Amino acid sequence: MTIKTKTDNQLKIIKSGKCKSLTNKSTIGYDILRDPKNLLFVQLISNSGGGFYSSEPVSLDEVIKILQQVKDKTQLTAKYLHKLFKGRSSNSAGFLMCVLRDMKLVKNVSGKQRHFELMEFKPILEEMKSLASPRASTKKPQISKKTRKKSTKKARSKTG
Repeated sequence: MTIKTKTDNQLKIIKSGKCKSLTNKSTIGYDILRDPKNLLFVQLISNSGGGFYSSEPVSLDEVIKILQQVKDKTQLTAKYLHKLFKGRSSNSAGFLMCVLRDMKLVKNVSGKQRHFELMEFKPILEEMKSLASPRASTKKPQISKKTRKKSTKKARSKTG
């Protein structure tokens, strides 16, 4: 499935998932998307609890950049992600943090429901990018010259 955004990028879904909200009262649905430059995005797509959220795709590079700027990497909260959703629902940043937890980019700080620690994200992003890579699906199958000649001879014999 291809999604057009306001910036007219073509985004393709490479993975879909569901995760629990910060309070464990609802389930958040999300997609991981890639653009033609192989950049990754997260898009919130559902909430079983009925709360509002922004469905605008958010760049994972921007998310990581914001989280890396926080001095204490063990005290991350959704408030740092609010700037990604300017003028949107206040739930969106919290829901995005849940998605990041599900992707193993952050983990809960022991005993604190809304505080997170940034994990080693490079291997996880590389794995996502390998899913995003348009490798085998876009390559043409290699046909040897012998196979090509045989199929051409068979086609001629059937028509002639």
